[in-house]
This record gives sequence, C-alpha cells and structure tokens, in this order.
Amino acid sequence: MSTENEDNMKSLIVRFRRAVRTLNKIRSEAEKVYPQANYYLEEDNLHLMKGPSHDSSLNCEAQHENSIAMEYMPRSGGGGW
Repeated sequence: MSTENEDNMKSLIVRFRRAVRTLNKIRSEAEKVYPQANYYLEEDNLHLMKGPSHDSSLNCEAQHENSIAMEYMPRSGGGGW
C-alpha cells in the first residue's frame, strides 16, 4: 500500500472510531430516559431502540414500537424484522 493510501486508511480508522464513540454517547444519553436503550441493525437501517428489538417469547416477535429513530446506512447488512 502506498504512503498516501496508508494515510487515507489511518484517517478513515480515526473517523470511524470517532463515529462509534459518538454513537456510544448517544446511546448512553438515551439510557437516562430509557434504561434498556440499544441499537438494532435491521438490514440497512440502524435503529436507536428504547428497549429490545424482539420480545423474549419463543416467537421472538418484533418490537417495532421500541424504535425511537432510524437512519438508512447502506451496505451495513444486519438482521431483519
């Protein structure tokens, strides 16, 4: 890898880590209101959840009402409701 590519990759890694730290802070703030706050990656949609994404029954029913916010995040994959 060339020096320019290495520098670009280092920059991407730094920015990625900063973005994840920001997401962790958002979740931590949400936990003050919703103690079970978490993230759920549903296909290419990242959800900020106020509680579990699925119930604890054998059917594992989706809990759409627990989604506080959703943002499209292309090429992220994830489970599906």
